[in-house]
Amino acid sequence: MPGVCQIDVKTEVDLTFGKGLGHILRQDPNVVMVGEIRDVETADISIRAAMTGHLVFSTLHTNDAVGGITRLLDMDVEPFLLASVVKAFTAQRLVRTLCPECAQSVEYPREYLAEISFPRELGVQFLRGTGCDHCRQTGYQGRLAIYEICVVTEPLKKLIMQKRDGGELKQCAIAQGMETLRQDGWRRVAQGKTTIEEVVRVTQTDEVMAETEVESGRATTVTETPMVLA
Repeated sequence: MPGVCQIDVKTEVDLTFGKGLGHILRQDPNVVMVGEIRDVETADISIRAAMTGHLVFSTLHTNDAVGGITRLLDMDVEPFLLASVVKAFTAQRLVRTLCPECAQSVEYPREYLAEISFPRELGVQFLRGTGCDHCRQTGYQGRLAIYEICVVTEPLKKLIMQKRDGGELKQCAIAQGMETLRQDGWRRVAQGKTTIEEVVRVTQTDEVMAETEVESGRATTVTETPMVLA
């Protein structure tokens, strides 16, 4: 890509994430993409790069978007730095899309829809693939992404400064307008692009971890969450 320089990490010559990023910043780039923040040194340099006016993109292994906040706090990033420079966290999952050749209308019991908190106001016609030669009898063909975007708002910054637990941070983010992965998945169901079963399958861990966070204030990080520092 024109105008883009890429540096591979080479531990055998002591070219680590941290040292590579340090060399990059000396060239004063406008935008920096760090493949992954995996240690304290990389996190510290990335945060300080954002403080000096660079736009920094990176990824973290977390369970959801808000988990990126607790992950950085666990890596000993100062709360006031995190609250001041990080703009947003985005979590994403891939769901299989319906096969257009064999998708058919299907009904679900109201009790089941209430159990999974499907929004009744959407009033959609549910579809499910029956399986055909085009989709190898799976009912699905292709994939699309569902997203969860956590913007670091002023109320959220105050909680970060106080180092509150993940459950409280997520409740604040939702109150500030964040839509969860499952809610975005329901939108895809309403658009006729995927099924309820598929959304439930890929977001089941999130629902379980949300309950765990409320009870214990901790969560296990299992997916990559892109983050933006400005």
